Amino acid sequence: MTTAYDYKSVAQEAYNVDPLKQQPPLAEGSYFRGGVSGQEYLVVHTSTNPISGFQGMAVVPVVDGAPDFSQLIVSYAGTNPDHRADAIAVIGEGR
Repeated sequence: MTTAYDYKSVAQEAYNVDPLKQQPPLAEGSYFRGGVSGQEYLVVHTSTNPISGFQGMAVVPVVDGAPDFSQLIVSYAGTNPDHRADAIAVIGEGR
């Protein structure tokens, strides 16, 4: 069962889709471990938009050595004030 801590861990990993945050960034086919239990996740899709600063991903837990697509988690990064595109998207370019 996925816990709130697992969801928090996955949400934090969404920031690593940004190539300005991590090199290489998390990409489709990447694996990472998160949560209190160290659950393994497979990244099945990522999306970035350098103009708006958006980063998001879809992941599934790996259960008994296989991806469990019945437990898809969609996560995205929140506003990052250090990322110029994020700041501009939020303030609307001064409008």
